[in-house]
Amino acid sequence: MPLSNNFFEISKLKTHWPDTLGFITILFLCLLVFGLNSDQLGFYADDAGFLIGAPDLNWSNLFHNMLLYVTGRNLHILWQFGIYEIFGYSLEDLGSHHWLQAFFSGLNASLVYIALRLFDYRHLVAFLASMIFAFYPNHPEVQYWLSSLPMNLMSTFFVLMLLISAILYFNSIKLQKEKSTNFLLVLCFLFYICALFTYDQTVPVVVTMAVVIGLVGLWNKSSRTSAFIYTFLVCAIFIGLFIWKIRDPAGGPVLSNVNVQHMWYTFNLSIEVMLGIHLQNLLQSLLPHANMNQKMFAFSAIVVIGLFGIIINERLPIQKVQKNKLERVSNSFLNFFQPFMKPLLRIVFPVVFYLLAYLPVYIWYIAPRHNYLPTVSIAFGVAFLFSTLIWLLNTIFRRQLNLVNSLLLIGLSTLILYPFIKADLVQKEAWITSYQARKYFYAELTQRGLLKNGFTLVLGGFPVVTPYGSAPLGYAPPTEVQLFTKGKIRIENLDKTIQPSASGVYVLSLANEFGLNAFRHAPWNEALVLRYKDLVGHKIDYEIVDSAAIKPNYLVRNIKTPIDSKDTKFSAIVENGLLNISIPRIQIAQGEVITLLPFSQIENKKTTLSFLNDYNVPLSFLIEVPEGAQGKIFQLILPKNMPLVSEIELYVSNAHQASRLIYETQVKYPSK
Repeated sequence: MPLSNNFFEISKLKTHWPDTLGFITILFLCLLVFGLNSDQLGFYADDAGFLIGAPDLNWSNLFHNMLLYVTGRNLHILWQFGIYEIFGYSLEDLGSHHWLQAFFSGLNASLVYIALRLFDYRHLVAFLASMIFAFYPNHPEVQYWLSSLPMNLMSTFFVLMLLISAILYFNSIKLQKEKSTNFLLVLCFLFYICALFTYDQTVPVVVTMAVVIGLVGLWNKSSRTSAFIYTFLVCAIFIGLFIWKIRDPAGGPVLSNVNVQHMWYTFNLSIEVMLGIHLQNLLQSLLPHANMNQKMFAFSAIVVIGLFGIIINERLPIQKVQKNKLERVSNSFLNFFQPFMKPLLRIVFPVVFYLLAYLPVYIWYIAPRHNYLPTVSIAFGVAFLFSTLIWLLNTIFRRQLNLVNSLLLIGLSTLILYPFIKADLVQKEAWITSYQARKYFYAELTQRGLLKNGFTLVLGGFPVVTPYGSAPLGYAPPTEVQLFTKGKIRIENLDKTIQPSASGVYVLSLANEFGLNAFRHAPWNEALVLRYKDLVGHKIDYEIVDSAAIKPNYLVRNIKTPIDSKDTKFSAIVENGLLNISIPRIQIAQGEVITLLPFSQIENKKTTLSFLNDYNVPLSFLIEVPEGAQGKIFQLILPKNMPLVSEIELYVSNAHQASRLIYETQVKYPSK
């Protein structure tokens, strides 16, 4: 029997009009809230790298690029390529990308509605819970950051499709329809593969779901053979991915972060972000910025939600309503686990889903995009609470109060959704502001002739995100300039934190995060240092920083030539409380400088010395060796209150590549 006979057919509007209308209404509202003004949204942060590389991505090198990408996210490149092929990759095409992003946001919310209906929740309960999933205000990266489209949105789409296919598969086994069972098992496997290799946050969820599907299939005699093949492939592919990830762990969660203290901290943080004070603070910081248009738009949206809720309200007791095919499918699924399992399943599913969806980031870190997948469990939890509330009211008053219950749920939900939608609209305005402000900013720098090819640009004091909202502002890759100038200007480095030296600036000096040799050194005549002042409307107010106003906070003095400078070795000796360093002669090219990176010993662990720059950002402490110090000894005086230096590494640095390590030495202290 065709699959459509086991699922609601969208063509049968007379029988299934509430579900059809629910699906369309959810999709339409998401398109409006997230899609309007998409032409003013643009690219952000990592998007620049994908857009720059888009012209070089083609069918011949697609598979190679997929293999080179972050392990476990390889299909991200395939989906990204498809989007570029269909919608283009110029700045003028980005509006259509954002409309597609809004469509997938709505599609996922609609799929949550279908999944809730298959769990035998009433139309109204499923609709309101899916609306809360759609407009939960703590994951704006997913709604407005382009990279989240082929990453978070599409991976969640595959998770939801796997869940729906699993329910239909269980039902097909119950009804003993072998052809449909095998077809659905193939669908489950395809959605499993797509989710598994699109974004690594989905791995625990989809692996657990896939194994449960296999176990149910193995339990049934008629489906045992196909289920065995399916389960074997599911487990083998997961084991292969696990081994691959260990051997090539670049990007995503890393097992080195696994410890009880870190996981417990992020677990508590996830609760706070989803349900606690963090969410409350987020709303309190965003809602005062809502303008009248945003308030009216949010009010109009909840009016539509309320009207639709009234339209689909069941006016007869739920037991007497003639059930359509969708409801019969869901009941068969629940009957498969026996009637007493229904409440337990409704409780256990969202809890387990929540824990599994956050599991990778419990050993990593929680970013706004990581809150999207776990919000599926919030929708199921809300649906359970709403259904429990209806049951309690009916039990207390000993009668079915469907109209009263429905109005109560609609009123409660709209009170929740009104600030949620306002917050989403304010967030969108923040992302629009970020893109438009950066576009005007780079246009002005280019017009003033301040930007030149090969320059190092320092966005000093620029906020990482806009003053309100989470839109990236000061966090940007160098390719951003190339995109905004349409390829006319390609700068070498772009950073928002620096450490000054005598002849230039050190950039990318977050050694603890990117590796000890991640820093570069750009001479003053090839660096433009700007200081952020304010963001007024779509205009960034800034000032150019004079190099003379930035002085390094260390002192090099008493440069003396040793007795035999040819045999000078790299050494560091403390004498009379002063650090004396000898530098051997090193062959360096034009534009290169010699750099010292000191370490301290804290709790028997080698740690880079850190300092706070003018913007209170911790950086590894770097010292530029004076040009005439080769083959000589000099005294190095560090700022006060720094730990004792236990070891020093010597690097050769330039503006174009990561510094290279030449020598290292232990610091010798006088014996007591």
